[in-house]
Formats: sequence, structure tokens, C-alpha cells
Amino acid sequence: MALLFGSTLRARLLGGAVATLAVAGLGLAPAAAAVTPIGPNQIFLGLVNGSSTTVNFDVVCAGAANKGRPVGDNVGVEKLQDPIPGFGRTGNASAISARLKYKSGSSTVTEHVAKFTMYTSKPVPTSVVTPCSGTGTVVFSPVKGGHGATPASVTVTFVNIGNTR
Repeated sequence: MALLFGSTLRARLLGGAVATLAVAGLGLAPAAAAVTPIGPNQIFLGLVNGSSTTVNFDVVCAGAANKGRPVGDNVGVEKLQDPIPGFGRTGNASAISARLKYKSGSSTVTEHVAKFTMYTSKPVPTSVVTPCSGTGTVVFSPVKGGHGATPASVTVTFVNIGNTR
């Protein structure tokens, strides 16, 4: 019984220590999930499907098509308390624009995806046209941010989920 009590006590102490460390680390984590307005002189992170690092972007392409439409993807922006790799700065902006950029032959294609005035996420519109494979970048740019504004970006890998046979 003493062994069981000791193990239980150690597990509770370890769990408490982990929770304390997790809370202490929140200073570098995104701000609370509450929807708040975007404003000047803020640090933000761009997200695609909840990630700020390279992520799959699901596309439905019919047959042998080389262009398709996104399905189930979303983009978002999160306010940060402290800068982390890949962050952006709003400068004077009160809005952030998300655009998808990719190469099509020797040209660069830019598709408007969303505009944010609040820290939140939005579905990628199915009106957006994407390649069926390859990579692109979603760029989150402060709108009229002026001096000190910097974009954030997320690399996406286009995955054709339309041909699963």
C-alpha cells in the first residue's frame, strides 16, 4: 500500500510540476483564444489549418486536371505576447490580408484568401484555384501597416485528395 501511495503521490507531484511548467511557458505561446481586434503595434502569427509551419493543403482535382479547389482548409491569425520564429508585426495596421502564392510555369499566381480585422480563423473559399501538387505560400500581410509592419507566412504542400483510387 505504501508503494501505491508513494507512486500516486509522485504522479500527482509530477503532474503538478508539468502543469506549472506549461503555465510558465505561456509567455511565449499565442495569446488566449478569445477573439480580439487586430490593432497597431501587435505581434501576430499566420496559421494554415492551425499550423504556422509547413502544412498540407487539401485540394480536389478532377481526373487529369492540374488545377483544383481547396476543401476543408482554413487560415487564421493569432495575436502573440512575445515574438517566435515566423511572426509578423502589424505596424500601423488594423487588418491583415491572407494571400496564397504559387508558381504556375514561369508566373507567380496570387489568390486572395481572407481579410482579418479580428484574431480568428476562416475557411478558405472554394473559389480559390490551386495547383493539384507542389508547394505554395500563404502570406499574411498587414493592410496599410506602414513602417515597422512585417508579414508572416506559412508554406503549404498541395495534396490532391480527389484522386484517391
